[in-house]
Amino acid sequence: VTSYTLVKSGTIAPGPGIELIKGEDRIPATLWSWDPDRDLAIVVVDVETPRLQFATDAELTSTLGARVFAISGTGGQGATASPGTVLDRSQIGFQHTAAIGDLFNGGPLISSDGKLVGVASTSYAPLGFRGGDVRFAPDLTGLCARLLNCADPVDPEVGEESGG
Repeated sequence: VTSYTLVKSGTIAPGPGIELIKGEDRIPATLWSWDPDRDLAIVVVDVETPRLQFATDAELTSTLGARVFAISGTGGQGATASPGTVLDRSQIGFQHTAAIGDLFNGGPLISSDGKLVGVASTSYAPLGFRGGDVRFAPDLTGLCARLLNCADPVDPEVGEESGG
């Protein structure tokens, strides 16, 4: 999952290539699906990469006032973290204070326990304006139904379609 604005040019054929960057590694990726209104896109890769565990809805509900970290795939230790605090959460997403610059755009926003709570975005503005130092992040609830057209929602605990 990444920011749509980051890979927007890949929605046009022929488009430029997309790469995931992790330290010195550059991994070719393919744009799978996107949602411009929520500034979300799904890219797929042909190599095994570690996946972050999605925060559950209950965990997302309890994020108000919690620490979050925007993660960049670059930095001296292979990644850089920009800390922030969740200020508000609603059906449009959540507001947070993590500094998001070009290096963090499209990267994961994770909770203190390392679970994915959102996608860092420099352009998601659901109220029609940018919030300055306070950023919005789209809510990932329902991501499967919106971008993957799954019959059943993905169980964030196991990353597989849930039955029943």
